[in-house]
Amino acid sequence: MKDGKATIVPVLGAFHAFVVNRFGNAPPTLEDFGIAPRKVRTPLTAEQKAAAAVTRKATRQARHIAGKKQRAKIKAPAATTPAAPAPGTAPSHGT
Repeated sequence: MKDGKATIVPVLGAFHAFVVNRFGNAPPTLEDFGIAPRKVRTPLTAEQKAAAAVTRKATRQARHIAGKKQRAKIKAPAATTPAAPAPGTAPSHGT
C-alpha cells in the first residue's frame, strides 16, 4: 500500500496544481474535479488590527529594528588611523 501511495501522491499534487492553474479558483469548475476551492481570508476587525499594531511595535523595540529613515540617521563612528611615527626615529618592534 505504501508503494502505491508514494507514487500516486506526487501525481495527484501535480494534477491539483494544474487544475487550479488552468481554471483558477472558480468553485463550480474545481468541484467538477473534486477539488475544494481555497478559503477566502476573513478581514481583521478593528480590535485585531489594534492588537497586531501593539504587538508589532513591541517586537520592533525588543529586537531593535529600525525603519528606513531611522537607519539613515545612524552613522558609523569615524575610523581612526594610527598616528605615524615621527620622522628620523626607528619604529620599535617590541625589542
